[in-house]
Amino acid sequence: MSRRPDLVEVWGDVVDIAHLRWSVVIGCALGLPSYLLAALLFGQVATPQLAKAYALLVGLAACLLAGAICARLFAPKRDLVEESSDAAARDDAIAELIAESGELGSVDDLPEAARRELRDLGIEDLFTERRAGHEPVPVAQAPNPEAVQR
Repeated sequence: MSRRPDLVEVWGDVVDIAHLRWSVVIGCALGLPSYLLAALLFGQVATPQLAKAYALLVGLAACLLAGAICARLFAPKRDLVEESSDAAARDDAIAELIAESGELGSVDDLPEAARRELRDLGIEDLFTERRAGHEPVPVAQAPNPEAVQR
């Protein structure tokens, strides 16, 4: 992804600094006054502890509203890039998986939803064929996950 100078990464996501500043301002402008106003209103009709709890709930609801407003105002800054991968790259990725976790096991051990996803992606055969110098583990010889001690 090409980095623009006005984009930064915050908590694993790319954001525009100006939009981040405006989002903080909008959150503060809605959250704090809502909390204070609710504290005044509920302070007259309830016990002090209950008034604080209700005021906090109103302030949190205002912050959620501010988040929704900011989500509508400021579009995501992600650039998704799809690259076609070649067989060598797939083989390297599978070899890395095997190196990290040992044997891959059998596709038959996976839940049906995971197998369906592999089929939909067209990569089920990659995990059933011989890869990276390792033979696929037959179902009868697959180790029991509970029996394997790490």
